Amino acid sequence: MPLPNAWLGKRRLTPTAVAKQTTCCSRSFAEAVTLYDHVHDAVLTFASRAAEKIRADGLVAGALQVFAQTDRFRRDQPQFSLNAMVRLSPATDSTPRLIAAAISGLHSAWRDGYAYKKAGVILIDLVNPANIARDLFSPPPDTGARAQALMNAVDGLNNRMGKGAVGYGLVAKGAPWQMRCGNRSPSYTSDWMDLPVAKA
Repeated sequence: MPLPNAWLGKRRLTPTAVAKQTTCCSRSFAEAVTLYDHVHDAVLTFASRAAEKIRADGLVAGALQVFAQTDRFRRDQPQFSLNAMVRLSPATDSTPRLIAAAISGLHSAWRDGYAYKKAGVILIDLVNPANIARDLFSPPPDTGARAQALMNAVDGLNNRMGKGAVGYGLVAKGAPWQMRCGNRSPSYTSDWMDLPVAKA
């Protein structure tokens, strides 16, 4: 018969939830890109996906960081890493506001003449809207009913129709920064369209 943990001098550990403080959406590009428009579209996409993440967690962001970097393994090419921080006041989970902040940061830090291989958006200072400490002059969190209704509608459509079904801005399909999925294995267990068909 096993002895109780108290007799063995052991303490039972109780897991505690740690509040998320940041969330990141970034990707390495399928090909290095030199055009601002390509990196712009990638950052727009990443900001939109990061916004969806924090809304799912019931959080708002107080700041945003956008970055893009060249391929550090290509020492034969010029190296550069751009980075910009944008404060968000009031804190927000609104996709349009987060996209605007990310693009503003990218535009301010952009440098021509480099082949960028990776970019991303990091949302910082995440907090539950109810827990934001404000003084008399601080604007309230960006959680208006109309804005929330719009975000809920967009998230609901994307959940039903697939990621990216509804988005912001016109992002070119098949751009060099987008991932190549031609050799990806079928999703037999998660996608009805990939189920094998048996023929008599």
